Amino acid sequence: MDEEVAQFLADLIDLGFEYRLQQLYQRFEDGQISLGHLANELGLGVRDLYAALESRGLATSNIGARRPRADAAKATPGAA
Repeated sequence: MDEEVAQFLADLIDLGFEYRLQQLYQRFEDGQISLGHLANELGLGVRDLYAALESRGLATSNIGARRPRADAAKATPGAA
C-alpha cells in the first residue's frame, strides 16, 4: 500500500509540474517572459528547461512571438 501512495504522490507532483509548465510556457510564447525567467520559475536551469521543452516538442525560442492576447494583458499586473 505504501508503494501505491508513493506512486500517487509522484503522479500528482508530475501533474502539478506539467500544469505550471503549460501556464508559464504560454506567457513565454506570448513574449511576456524570457526563457531564463521560465526556467527560474520552474526551479530548473536553462539547459534542463531546453531538454524539458524539446522532449515535449515545444519551441525553445519566442522570436517572432505572437502578440499578447487582450485578455492576457488584462490578467497580467502592470500590463497596459
